[in-house]
Amino acid sequence: MLTNEKEQIAKRKQVTKKKQTSGKETSSCWDSFDKVMIKEDDGMERRYGKCQWCERLLKADVERNGTSSLLKHVDRCQKNPNKLQDPTQTKLNLKKESNGDTSVKTWKHDDARIKKALLNLFVVGELPFKFVENEAFVEYTNALNAKVMLPSRHTISRNVSKFYIEERTKMLQFLSNPKTAIHLTTDTWTSSCQRTTYMVVTTHFIDENWMMHKRIINFREIDSHKGEDMGRELLDCIRGWGMKNVMTITLDNAATNDKAMDFLVKKLPNLYEGGKHFQVRCMTHILNLIVNDGLKYQNYHVECIQKAVRYIRLSPQRINKFKKAMKDCGLQTKKFLCGDTPTRWNSTFKLLKSAYELREAFTEFGIRELVSATSKPLVNLFIREVLDVDIHLRKWSTKPMFLDMVKDMRTKYEKYWGAYNKMNDFMYFAVLLDPTTKSPFLLHAFKKMIGYMEPSLTPASIDIKARQMVREVENRMENLFMTYLERFDSGGSSQQEASQIAIDVDDDNDFFGDFLCTGGSNSDPTDNELRTYLKENIVNYKKDFSILGWWRVNAIRFPTIARMAKEMIAEQSTKAPFLSQEEEEYYNNNRKKWRTPLRYIIIMSIIAVIFIILTLGGSSSSSSSLLDGGKRRIQNSDTVESMGAVVAADDARCSEIGASVLRAGGHAVDASVAVALCVGVVNPMASGIGGGGFMVVRSAETSQTLAFDFRETAPLAASENMYEKDLNSKYFGALSMGVPGEIAGLYTAWSKYGRLPWKTLFNPAIKLAKDGFLVAPYLANSISSFASTIKKDPGLQQVYAPKGKVLEAGDICYNPKLGLTLEIIANEGPEAFYGGVIGEKLVKDVQDVGGILTMEDLRNYQVEVTDALEADTMGYTVLGMPAPSSGTLGITLVLNILQSYENSNAAKGSLGLHRLIESLKHMFAIRMDLGDPNFVDISKTVAKMLSPAFAKSIQKRIFDNTTFPPTYYMPKWSQLLDHGTSHFCIVDADRNAISMTTTVNYPFGGGVLSSSTGIVLNNEMGDFSVPTEISPDSLPPSPFNFIEPNKRPLSSMTPIIILKDDQLVGVIGGSGGMEIIPAVAQVFINGFILGMDPSTAVQSPRVYHKLIPNVVKYENLTVIDGDHIELSDDRRRFLEERGHVLEPKASGAICQLIVQTLTKVKDNRKVKYEHRNVLRGMLTAVSDPRKNGRPAAL
Repeated sequence: MLTNEKEQIAKRKQVTKKKQTSGKETSSCWDSFDKVMIKEDDGMERRYGKCQWCERLLKADVERNGTSSLLKHVDRCQKNPNKLQDPTQTKLNLKKESNGDTSVKTWKHDDARIKKALLNLFVVGELPFKFVENEAFVEYTNALNAKVMLPSRHTISRNVSKFYIEERTKMLQFLSNPKTAIHLTTDTWTSSCQRTTYMVVTTHFIDENWMMHKRIINFREIDSHKGEDMGRELLDCIRGWGMKNVMTITLDNAATNDKAMDFLVKKLPNLYEGGKHFQVRCMTHILNLIVNDGLKYQNYHVECIQKAVRYIRLSPQRINKFKKAMKDCGLQTKKFLCGDTPTRWNSTFKLLKSAYELREAFTEFGIRELVSATSKPLVNLFIREVLDVDIHLRKWSTKPMFLDMVKDMRTKYEKYWGAYNKMNDFMYFAVLLDPTTKSPFLLHAFKKMIGYMEPSLTPASIDIKARQMVREVENRMENLFMTYLERFDSGGSSQQEASQIAIDVDDDNDFFGDFLCTGGSNSDPTDNELRTYLKENIVNYKKDFSILGWWRVNAIRFPTIARMAKEMIAEQSTKAPFLSQEEEEYYNNNRKKWRTPLRYIIIMSIIAVIFIILTLGGSSSSSSSLLDGGKRRIQNSDTVESMGAVVAADDARCSEIGASVLRAGGHAVDASVAVALCVGVVNPMASGIGGGGFMVVRSAETSQTLAFDFRETAPLAASENMYEKDLNSKYFGALSMGVPGEIAGLYTAWSKYGRLPWKTLFNPAIKLAKDGFLVAPYLANSISSFASTIKKDPGLQQVYAPKGKVLEAGDICYNPKLGLTLEIIANEGPEAFYGGVIGEKLVKDVQDVGGILTMEDLRNYQVEVTDALEADTMGYTVLGMPAPSSGTLGITLVLNILQSYENSNAAKGSLGLHRLIESLKHMFAIRMDLGDPNFVDISKTVAKMLSPAFAKSIQKRIFDNTTFPPTYYMPKWSQLLDHGTSHFCIVDADRNAISMTTTVNYPFGGGVLSSSTGIVLNNEMGDFSVPTEISPDSLPPSPFNFIEPNKRPLSSMTPIIILKDDQLVGVIGGSGGMEIIPAVAQVFINGFILGMDPSTAVQSPRVYHKLIPNVVKYENLTVIDGDHIELSDDRRRFLEERGHVLEPKASGAICQLIVQTLTKVKDNRKVKYEHRNVLRGMLTAVSDPRKNGRPAAL
């Protein structure tokens, strides 16, 4: 052992010397320092910096010190001739006065003033927060004042929130004064793009100086336009601001508003004449109603013109096309189309007047509209539009008045489009690549073409000839397909059984409508990707169908064809317009009407500069920013911020359901019940009521944190050697099932903390199960990957592969039996599951397929409720689950090891990543000494894993320049192979916090679904160790984790809550089996130690290690939305130099994170919530983009 340590020291010397003598120095400090190598007491030479001015020596070792101390010394060195002697010294500044004169003023750098000015710039200027990171803006700021440190976009967002809180406090004091007379106006509307209803409330008042003020005091999403709901929202607003003297409220003349006022009048005391004059009806709205009555006899014509004007004005591209049409029609005017407002009658008059004056341009615009659009693919529509022209020409040719006109048009048509056999192949390929048309449409088109061109042929002959032409096109496309296959080697997809086509004619193209009415189904078995695609029935066509959206979802199934589609359907069927959409936007900026247009020469100069910058690679886009340690192209933030409450789940629907529960006044635990049930329905491969989990609950009221252990337990008939004859049954089939604990765990937590009725929390999940839900891409991938498992089980097949066809992304999934099960549990409580009809059905189904679960197992199940495991590390308090969870213990040991370096940068950079990996390997070696504390004594192991002294002893065995084989870490037992889970985090308005992880273990558990209850059975028995199991690491199984009746198996789940100075600062957890602990550790380090913003902390690329095999798996993956996450080349090289074996990994653990940033007011006291000792700050919730989840907020 001593020899090995000497060798390691020698290696460290070589590596350190190499690093300190090679490479180019880039730090500016070396302009003022000279490098000096000095031999220290341990025999190693280390780099020092010698100041050129005062000759002071400062440590500058690459591994230990860096150059930050040298940079600080440059600014402080008294002999530095370039140093500003007094940082507070003011400078002279010429200031231009309002009268045109100039005066000399003093100026000094003031960070607070700059911060406020920057805030005003972004708020008043309505700039996106992301603009602060624009390279041109950063360069401009540095040119003005190099001392300015620009904040991140997230900091600006937080500063705006802080500013709002400060101003709100001032406003609250004024509005809550009984002497302040207040008048309110309110309006509600539904967003056309989000289909969300909003309410805005504005207060009007006059201050003591007789100044009139108007302030928006409330802007929020509301659930409905119902009168009582609106009245309740207004009442909440009035009470929230403490208003004592509301005089009037002005609203539109609507029945719902009348009901809202009736509700308010009953709730607000001391209204003048009992509220008889409380409501003021909007004058402009009434005037608008009067005028509209006068126009009702011309409504049809007016509405047609309104729609036409709105259609043009909604798009910058259409606006510019209309202007071009005006020019071509010879309209010499600067007037343009006026928009109208439904509640402004005079705006309708202006709209009609402008449309009449520009009526000639409408005709010219209509001709151009179809074939000149560039914002969506059109090449797939080319054939159908060409043939539609043909149909109309034939119709008009029967009318005498159009004969001469049609004759000339037909001649031109035949010249360009009449020779169907000379048409560009890509036009035909585009039809095949459109899932709504494919070969059936092409056959229909060819029949029509041949019939028109060769009328003497019989229908049978036409059919034969048309089919031959279709085969020829398909063969030519297959030849092209084979070249793509050779180029990209994507492989083929498995056979997909045909689905039934749904006919829904919703198109104004006569030819296409004729085709839809003929059907178009054709499916034959084939093993070729192209033929599989072509044989599948065409997709139900609707007017809003997006071909790009369809291929984005189905690219996983048809990777090679998707690549073809991506390249082909981007082709334009016309060369007009000359410029692309992006280039047009530079010219056609949607300017506001009061801004003076730039001169043409200036516009051209700007465009030229933009294109020069882009060509030279100087784009300021942050879509491919380089993060600390990795390449990440993230287009979606997956982040929300709120001062109210937040939910971060791995499915957007479940996050929104949780938020709706909180919005209704529910506790965080109420929301957790609804979210867990939702996740179990929409993510059945990872969780559900047939499994179990862990929940950590932090009560803001009592400052107590409890751990709820509803992990599955071994049935009473289970034994240590039960899998001796068939080890496979430990993982697959009903024999792998543990006693489910999820319903019991949720009910136990709800009984202690819940505010809302148990039954209502089930309603969203019941609706999803019964009415169906859209299959998300992540679920679709799991179904596809485990299709063989699903098809083996009748219950799973019925739900996830109906009629033998596995569900795909965008399909509707129904599980009515599960919906009924949830409904019964909602009405009867958990007794229905653990002692009633649901339990009886479940037990029967399990036993029918070889399981050993009994009603006695269900009746005996107990939830373990204890104080959360608490550990102080790296300046934070971590609260989580005790054993048999190894998550909190494991992450504490890892963090303590890193903390024992006694260096704030110990976890930073590539070296920090190496240290983390080594710490994880040591942790995994010892964690297998854990087990269920009710059955084995693990007290010594727990004490060691929580001990900073033990962590320090491990840290001494970690070398910064090398790694070791697994035996170095002294593992005694083989590792577990746990798998799928789901995790979510919740913080409510009172700052109660939930961190919960739920699981059925493998994807779709044991591969069995109870056909009478709709419940997916877990296979948690696979998390136990068994004496006869031979592991790849040649280590014996852990006796601490052997099977016993009622025992809980060891787990990697890591739901934790994080405190700082006894205040909530974070909630975190993850899903992904053994990868959970490394992932949660890295997110914690990123966000709380390295200072990354929450979004970056989650999205940054991660590494994983399981000790055995001795391989570092690093993320190199493209997530569902197309974002790419990859560990940087520099990090990989650094790790490889230390002997790590690296392998890319196309998937990763899924983490959810909530961070609370505690705010301060001017007196430097932290803001307390409702006069309790609970601090309330900005909440930031992040759902991991690796699973395409979305958080929600109030």
